[in-house]
Parts: sequence; structure tokens; C-alpha cells
Amino acid sequence: MYKVFISERPLIIKRRQEATVELRDGHLHFHAQGEDELLPILTLLKSDHNIRAIYVYNQNPKDLFGVLTKHFTVIEAAGGFVTNFNHDALFIHRRGFWDLPKGKIDQGESVQEAALREVNEECGIGDLSIVSELPATYHVYTEKGVEVLKITHWFTMVTTTTEEPTPQRDEGIDEVRWVARKHWRELAKMSYPNIADLIETVLTR
Repeated sequence: MYKVFISERPLIIKRRQEATVELRDGHLHFHAQGEDELLPILTLLKSDHNIRAIYVYNQNPKDLFGVLTKHFTVIEAAGGFVTNFNHDALFIHRRGFWDLPKGKIDQGESVQEAALREVNEECGIGDLSIVSELPATYHVYTEKGVEVLKITHWFTMVTTTTEEPTPQRDEGIDEVRWVARKHWRELAKMSYPNIADLIETVLTR
């Protein structure tokens, strides 16, 4: 399954056999075989803000996602959901939203190397270790008139550091905070939908 956030609303590509078109509580369901059927659905999601989500069913979701990527500039990034010895999680505040540390993968880097580097750079902490892989997130945004699809690879991480984190202000981060587990959903409500999804994934594991 691929859940791509476009205008902060999800286009969900998943496997299902039967063709269906229906509307339920702002959720549209379609069956699409290829580009000719997918592009009008994409346009519909962008133009009609009453739509809360669109589900697109195909026997080969990976292939249909590949078709979708051809219509955007694709950027790959990596980041971490970091916890410390108290089981608090590391959140950053940037551009009015709570977020998780992440950034673009440099040429020649593995996704794991990029994730560790970005957490270190954005939060000023070290002694990081990757524990496990999380689902990737996908979201579309516009930069200098170009539509970008960012694919972010995520990992759970732990740190043994006792140092206070420091925000990378030249990247627009104005605060870095350790947050107790009981407050994660509270911050998720003040985050981007794809980040809220990721937080919920961690909470329900």
C-alpha cells in the first residue's frame, strides 16, 4: 500500500480486485489500471477540497505508484523517531508544526547513514543507534513552482546521550523537545498528517 499526501489529504493506492466507484463521508473509491485513469483521479483530489481521501485499487500497487511518480520531481529523504533512556521521543518544531528530524539523502549515502546524520545535524545529539525500520511516508509539495514528491525513509532510533538537544536554526527549526509518550498524540494533532500517521504507527506497535 502507498499513502501519498497531496494537499494534506491522502491518495491511497492498494490492492483489491473488484472495480468500484463510491463516495462515503468524503472518501472516494476508484479502480484504476494505468495513467489514463489515474491522472483524472489525481486532478480531482487536487481540485476538490471536500474530498477527505481517495482510495485507488489496482492488482499491482507498486506499478501504479511508479506511474504516479513520473508526474512529480522525486526527492528521497531519511529521518528518525528517536527515544532516550526515559522512553521520551525527540520532536522538532519548524514552520509552526511539530515534526520529526529528517532530511535529504546525500549522494553516496545509505538511507541509514542519512537518517543518523540528519538527526545529529537537526537536533545536535549523538550516540545514536538504529533499532528498526518504519514505513516510508510520501507527501507532495510545491517548491519554486515545481511539484515535488518526497519519499522519506524512517527508522526508530535510541540514544544514550544525556546532553540537551539544540535546534538547527538555519534549517528553520526553532525548538527541539523530549516528549513523554503520553503526549505524543497531542503533538501529532499539531503536526503534518503523514507525521501523525507515523506517530500512530509507533504507538500501536
